[in-house]
Amino acid sequence: MYSVLKSYGLNGLNGFAVAVEADVSGGLPAFSLVGLPDSAVRESGDRVRSAVKNLGYKWPDRHITVNLAPADIRKSGPVYDLPLLLAVLALPIGAALWSSTPQAETLPPEDTLPLTISRESEDGAETRYGELCQTYYEGEDGQLYHVFAAFSPSIDGGSTMRGYCSGLLEPGCTDTGPLTLFVEEVGSGRNGRDSFSALLEDWSVTVTAPDGGERCTLRDPTFDYISTTDAMLYQEMTGTSACADNEIVWTLRMKNGDVVTVKQGVTFGAKTVVEYHWEDTPMSTAAELQALLDDITAAAKAEEAVYLYLPAVTYDAPVSVDSPMTLVGHQEGTTFSTTLTANATEQDDWTEPMVKLRSLTFSGAGGTGVNACGPVYLRGCRFTGWDVAARAVNGGWIFCQEDVRFDRNAVALRLNSNFSISCGANINNTSFTRNGVALQLERIPGERMGLILDYCTFYGNGTDIENPENYTVELLPTTSMK
Repeated sequence: MYSVLKSYGLNGLNGFAVAVEADVSGGLPAFSLVGLPDSAVRESGDRVRSAVKNLGYKWPDRHITVNLAPADIRKSGPVYDLPLLLAVLALPIGAALWSSTPQAETLPPEDTLPLTISRESEDGAETRYGELCQTYYEGEDGQLYHVFAAFSPSIDGGSTMRGYCSGLLEPGCTDTGPLTLFVEEVGSGRNGRDSFSALLEDWSVTVTAPDGGERCTLRDPTFDYISTTDAMLYQEMTGTSACADNEIVWTLRMKNGDVVTVKQGVTFGAKTVVEYHWEDTPMSTAAELQALLDDITAAAKAEEAVYLYLPAVTYDAPVSVDSPMTLVGHQEGTTFSTTLTANATEQDDWTEPMVKLRSLTFSGAGGTGVNACGPVYLRGCRFTGWDVAARAVNGGWIFCQEDVRFDRNAVALRLNSNFSISCGANINNTSFTRNGVALQLERIPGERMGLILDYCTFYGNGTDIENPENYTVELLPTTSMK
């Protein structure tokens, strides 16, 4: 069931027609907005939901998808709030679903309960595991539960069921993330974590791989996902580029003897490594480096992992990196004395591009050292003399992974971001010494979002953590403040 509403948008000074196409389907309640919306447009979902509520209607317990066509032109600004609202209200879903009075839910036939979907599909792993990752279970009190798996919860604590994931990793690299299991009470739509857990005796997760194949490994989580999400169960998984066609099985053993299972699939492949070395490729000046970066961006391929091995020089002009790559400093020292901007082009998907900076020195006389408009990974980097040594803005985020040092900066690390990370982020093995403000938290997306500081050192700073919005910050015992 769908509705279409005609509207208009602005591209610079020029107007263009926009078709607001709204569709409603079954499944978990969600609001998805597609068609190249920017951050302001994506936030319209919350505004539309609030408007519906204040109009005296109940937001329907359905999955609503709205497409802004044409999809090849970016939509910006809050001008789409009204057409989005009207398109949603025009959905032909019946007065009952808009009513503020709770309505009875149509349940699956009784002969399907309890149900574990196990049929194979000829449409490939994504379709098959999309079916296998969910089931229904009826408690002895007659309450029906929707049990489903996801690979990563969203920042608002919920999730969309997802049974299959795939990706490419650099050879020898690993990818670690949470496996999560959610439970929803059918009928009310409430989170069934607590009520279902009361029926649960124990649970397990197993991983199998094809004969001779490498298997993803499971380990206990290093921090509590349950406290930061609405997931009922969690398990951390780590995979390598050699882990192909793995099958993950959740087994839930109920107190009454029933067994409930759901399945997920995961496969990784290896990226091709492409290297550029300063001995062979001109990159001794900022102009040469920027020309090389631009050429790499123009020819970027998702299946390639790009490494630049920089010379022992000082780059004294701004540099912008706009595609996934790793910049590695020379052992004798590679220095940036002006700003390095990562991911200057706004991205809809945070996973790309990832810019990794290793063994680089950022020595400034004011200004900003690293300006991250997308995800940036720091390892073995040094920052000194900046107004803001490293900052994350817009859809950016900065991951301090290993041996990162901020010394004598006005502000060491500033986070002001709408980055859509799925859970708490770590700052690892990082020292903050003699800074005016070590860690400045201006905006962290999502109410449940938090920071975990592991093996960090704070010494001699004017302010260690500036946190006016009181975001969750967890200091592990490995972190010291003096």
